[in-house]
Amino acid sequence: MEHTHDIYSNSDFINSKIWNGKKISTDFELAKKQQVASKIGELDIFCRLYEMNNAFEDIKKDTIKKQADESNFIDKPENDYNILN
Repeated sequence: MEHTHDIYSNSDFINSKIWNGKKISTDFELAKKQQVASKIGELDIFCRLYEMNNAFEDIKKDTIKKQADESNFIDKPENDYNILN
């Protein structure tokens, strides 16, 4: 639960353009204080979406770096174009 708290306290999460991070963070803290497991479970989707989005962003960055790396280009015969691996 501490990991979830850390995510909901993160400024990127709180200032998200996708959801109301301030409200979700407040709701989570209230549910945690009142020990309402069902509400914590309902809010868990936002934690998972946040982590998935961060993972996809990392994948996109790695893919862009690979595509921009000149060592990934193959020289073709004179009349053909260069292509990416």
